[in-house]
Amino acid sequence: MTGFLTIRLLESELHIACRLTEAVTGENTGTAERLAELLADRRNIVLATLQGDTPVGYLVAHQFPSLSGDRLVYLYDIEVSPEKRRLGIGTALVTRLKDVCREQGVDSIWVGSSRDNQAACALWESTGAERGSDQYVEFTYEL
Repeated sequence: MTGFLTIRLLESELHIACRLTEAVTGENTGTAERLAELLADRRNIVLATLQGDTPVGYLVAHQFPSLSGDRLVYLYDIEVSPEKRRLGIGTALVTRLKDVCREQGVDSIWVGSSRDNQAACALWESTGAERGSDQYVEFTYEL
């Protein structure tokens, strides 16, 4: 595959969003309707890394309003094609997210990760994230 890597902030590029998950993970998990909804919500930040026209990575984050007045963003999904890992794409995605958040006046970004996910923890630390308490426990309601 040839071509320069570019990172695009997706706002209405449904055609790219529809190709992202399948191209990066090998699974077609997103319907066009749900992806259109994701892109239409201006609180969502969707970044796509392209090599030429081929998606090779993505990041999704969501901005939350707060009663304290702070603007907070949660980074909840990041993937890079297996054959493109360890080339700095994850770092570039997080760096671009930080730039977008600064432009939007966001106060902080947070991300959760399993302590066992060494690659993810290394990415967060290498991009300037500070590790919080190891006492955090996450619960999920399946609906």
